Amino acid sequence: MLVLITGIWSIAIGVLRLVLAFRLGSVLMGLAGAIAVFIGAWLVAAPGPGLLALIWVVGIQALVAGALLCWLGWRLRRVAHDPHGPALGRG
Repeated sequence: MLVLITGIWSIAIGVLRLVLAFRLGSVLMGLAGAIAVFIGAWLVAAPGPGLLALIWVVGIQALVAGALLCWLGWRLRRVAHDPHGPALGRG
């Protein structure tokens, strides 16, 4: 049931992104919407393999988000220790 709900949600979000892409003239938004509709349709059509793919997608997304957060943390640390940067909170 969770896979079907996720598939329907993905289709709805993809359609909204496509509408927004046509209104804004954004090719990348349209591509993201088309991919979301395709993935949603695949999840609804094949819930068994879709569940396995969904697990992989969530795992890969978690790894990428973790790497991006670590990169952002290092970048913010460098900015905070920059002697020539803005003196935020240093009165």
